[in-house]
Amino acid sequence: AKHQADLVLGLGHHLVDRGSERQLVLNEETISALKSGDYVTFTTASGQGIGKNKETQEPYATLEDYTWQVIEAEDKASAESTILVRYQNDNFIMDVNDNMALDVSNGMHEAGNTDNFVEADDDVAASTEMAGGGRDWVINVEDGTISPKSATHLALGRGASALILVEKGHSRQIVMENMEGLMNGETISASLSSPGNGDLVLSKKYEEYKEYQEWHYIEGIAQNAKERAIHIRYEDGNYLRLVNSDTGKDENLVFDVSFW
Repeated sequence: AKHQADLVLGLGHHLVDRGSERQLVLNEETISALKSGDYVTFTTASGQGIGKNKETQEPYATLEDYTWQVIEAEDKASAESTILVRYQNDNFIMDVNDNMALDVSNGMHEAGNTDNFVEADDDVAASTEMAGGGRDWVINVEDGTISPKSATHLALGRGASALILVEKGHSRQIVMENMEGLMNGETISASLSSPGNGDLVLSKKYEEYKEYQEWHYIEGIAQNAKERAIHIRYEDGNYLRLVNSDTGKDENLVFDVSFW
């Protein structure tokens, strides 16, 4: 990000099909303690932490007559930078220090959707611990995974991921395969050399525009589908412009940081 050079594009935290190589697996001791309701550091068996991306923190905003604060969940490079959580009422995964609940974005239980930590404003009737939606989780002790209670075929993990900002040097930062061509102003296919093994590309999450106030937008994701790669060009030393891969004509879309 030009105005905050310590941040770069990266991949977020989200749901994957259970059994996928991209699912997050907690070690036996951690998953058992979590299931029992103990306080545990949110750490995978590989020693990687799970925490909150404070750069995505939004002030309390009204949604469907309730007021919420939302922070995206993300991977941390080590257990030292993770958060302390507790499995509460056999349902909620709570950030102990900030009293925020892990939540599936918009309650949409589908692979690729992101997850966040949310907190209800004290001034509204809605409770942070509100069951029956995106905050209901089940602890799978048998394989060390965590699934939405109403969609146990899914698990927390990484895969076709939303694009977020991460600290430069983070293990989940995006590195373009043809960075030289991009910097030279060429139109390139948005293939990634990392994360992954060269199998990921940047693409559109959907084709139809959504609207927010006076803006039209399409969310970006990274996924393993070469045929869906977007084409981009670095323009005027500032913008990342989308280019139609079929016609070669510029699209009326540029990369933007949400709610900058």
